[in-house]
Amino acid sequence: MGLPEDFELYKQNVTPPMLEVLAMDLGVGIKSLQRLGVGFYPAKQSWVFAERDADGVIIGLSLRSFDGKKFMVEESKRGLLYPYNEEHLEGEHRYDAGRCHWVRVQEAGVECPICAKPDWCMVSSDNPSDPSAVLCSRISEGSVRSISEAGYLHLRRDPGVDPTARRSVLRSTADSLPIIVCEGASDVLAALDIGFTAIGKPSASGGMALLRQMPLAGKEVWILGENDAGVGKDGMKKTFANLQDITDKLASVMPPEGVKDLRQWVKHGLTQESLFAYIGQYGHTASDDPNVFPDDVARTIAKRFLEQYEHEGIRTFRRHIGKWAEWSSGRYEYIDTDDLRGRIYRYLDGKQYIHETKDEIKVSPYKPTRARVSDVVDALNGEWPVKGEAPVWIERRDRPTTRSLIAFKNGILDVDAFCEGDIVMLEPTPELFTVATLPYNYDPTAWSALLDRWCDTTFSGDTESIRLLAQWLGYNLVYDMSQEKFMIYIGPTRSGKSTILSTMSAMLGREQCGTTSLSALANPFGLAPLVGKSSIIAGDVKGTLRRAEMDAALETILKITGRDKLLINAKYAEQYEAELRCRITLAMNDLPVFSDNSKAIVTRALVLGFPNSYVGKEDITLKDRLVTEASAGKVINFALWGLKDLRESGRFCTPESSESEKRQLIELTSPVTAFAEECCLLSTDVSIEKEQLFEAFRAWCDDSGRRPGNKVHFGRWISRELPTVDSIQKATDGRRERHYLGVTLKQSAFTKLLGRP
Repeated sequence: MGLPEDFELYKQNVTPPMLEVLAMDLGVGIKSLQRLGVGFYPAKQSWVFAERDADGVIIGLSLRSFDGKKFMVEESKRGLLYPYNEEHLEGEHRYDAGRCHWVRVQEAGVECPICAKPDWCMVSSDNPSDPSAVLCSRISEGSVRSISEAGYLHLRRDPGVDPTARRSVLRSTADSLPIIVCEGASDVLAALDIGFTAIGKPSASGGMALLRQMPLAGKEVWILGENDAGVGKDGMKKTFANLQDITDKLASVMPPEGVKDLRQWVKHGLTQESLFAYIGQYGHTASDDPNVFPDDVARTIAKRFLEQYEHEGIRTFRRHIGKWAEWSSGRYEYIDTDDLRGRIYRYLDGKQYIHETKDEIKVSPYKPTRARVSDVVDALNGEWPVKGEAPVWIERRDRPTTRSLIAFKNGILDVDAFCEGDIVMLEPTPELFTVATLPYNYDPTAWSALLDRWCDTTFSGDTESIRLLAQWLGYNLVYDMSQEKFMIYIGPTRSGKSTILSTMSAMLGREQCGTTSLSALANPFGLAPLVGKSSIIAGDVKGTLRRAEMDAALETILKITGRDKLLINAKYAEQYEAELRCRITLAMNDLPVFSDNSKAIVTRALVLGFPNSYVGKEDITLKDRLVTEASAGKVINFALWGLKDLRESGRFCTPESSESEKRQLIELTSPVTAFAEECCLLSTDVSIEKEQLFEAFRAWCDDSGRRPGNKVHFGRWISRELPTVDSIQKATDGRRERHYLGVTLKQSAFTKLLGRP
């Protein structure tokens, strides 16, 4: 005997009192048990539920013992549990055992049409008085087959339903209600109790191939998970993935916390109306679980990875100059490649992905490997980067220029408004790509009386020097390179240079203020640490480097201040071009000896003299106290006063007290200038042989420790330094010689440098 016939027999074993016991045990209604169909297996002392395929054919019998244990009848396959529609027909389908209910002739009040006995035979319930099929317990003649322990199956005629009709296998309660997909017979029964048609999966993730064959196209379907250590939730996700291409009226939801499944939920008072309300509030109508990828394509995963970085609808994880940066506490912070890979590994932990097999759509664990993580990193690098040097608006949209913004912990100060007398603070936003903020809140009333006293003492009351200091500190606050200047603090030991450098560093914060040295600026890898900084300090500079290194450092300084593009060499990373926006401050006891006959350094350098030395009378607490006040935001308004002054005047002031140092800088960096002033005589009626003038210059350089260069360089330097001098040719003793017209050597220089009268 087959499983359908077995189930029909098991159903006959169930009496109304038995149904009452089972209904009470499960906490469900008797009518729901009758609609689903339940049998009893005496030998196993277990309740029996039919598991069907998508055509309604019984392919398995699941048993439930009195102590709650569940198991399957031998030769059973796992199927779906649902209230079967006995009128379901497909094509020219004829009667088959198990496709309808049997009823004993004694209960129906009729005689067996085969043996004419009124006791143990059974007839099909479609029409007991004139049944289409009979299970006769006595007569085998004319039967189509014998059914063990039941009798002989006689088919009297076609069931009599229109063979072209096709009705759903689901026995629906109301066409307007959604169909619930849940797990197990008890949840199906609970759904029936509150008026829904339901399909029960054999397990959390089982039955997908059959479920996809069910008549659900275009139907509204609700998928209910179970709170059972994650298995039920995973099963819900898998079910959603398998049905989302079948119907677009799909929703999934988990029961409230503390409620295991639908049956328990109904016991706690769930009604049809309250389930509608709950689905409306908590139901997911798309496969939007962030832990389940729609596929395992690296590009898909990269996009999902970025979706977790968002603030008020704005993405907070951005690629800039070949690196990734995350927005936090009002600024972006760069992360290295190892950190990025680690984040991706952690992000992928516990993730799943959807993929299709021959029969079903599966949701499988996504196992991150080195290769997969590398693919995701490559996919991330395909994202559009932030263009331009930080700070920069990701989307400008008529916002203030970044050269007029200063980011604090409590907001972004609009400098243009400040210079007009207004305090305007913008809200911090990830749309401003900045890698630094000042490490304190802005307070427009804060001021440092200690800094006032220090300035007055250090510069001996020189207001122009104090003004230049304030202008320079303010210039370092904003990413504005328009002045194209760098600063040299010059003065004896213990004159206050390191004190103001430390104060400025504390005012700007470590994210904005970096340190360097001349040797680092001369090094191919020395520029990478300067990226994103607004201020760079080189303290205690000494001219002990080789001349080539000094000149290389000067070239870098001039390129940075001149806003030229520089090639950034970062270790273990690709080269890239960038325009650095950092102001450079050099502090030294003596002026540096650079080679700069073009005198570019003279036009670019600001010189602030520190005239007083406090050796032996130092206040060793002063620097720490000033740093503390700067870190608390008390120095910022001194710098803002200087910035406002600079914006209004349009240029830095030049203290008279620094003129001598400026002159000395010219002499040190441009030997031709010093040579011309010391050794040359300018007049329209004089001339000198070019070879002779260069010979004198070379002797002068040897005497003063400078490099003379070659004749070509010297000629260019003379042309720039002495623009009134011309080049001519003269005939001397039958030879044509090249001369400079308009310049000659002083008599003392002839004697000293060339040994001639």
